[in-house]
Amino acid sequence: MSDAISPRDGELLAAYLAGDLDEAEAARLEARLAAEPALAARLESTRGLLEDLGEHAAVEPPAGFSERLRASLDAARAQAGADAVA
Repeated sequence: MSDAISPRDGELLAAYLAGDLDEAEAARLEARLAAEPALAARLESTRGLLEDLGEHAAVEPPAGFSERLRASLDAARAQAGADAVA
């Protein structure tokens, strides 16, 4: 087996840690974790990262941030559309 972790595996690990997998899905993943050291290592790495992140308070974005971000994205999309037509 390859040591590469696919994006789908990353999603499965996140869902597992969040308790979002049903019993059958969790059992299949646990079997893979027992057989695939790289996957098990990624699980522990992800678990540690989530624990570290949980120790920090959420930060509120500055006033008007969402509106400025939307305007910037809209302008970028409009420019990309104009570039595609030109």
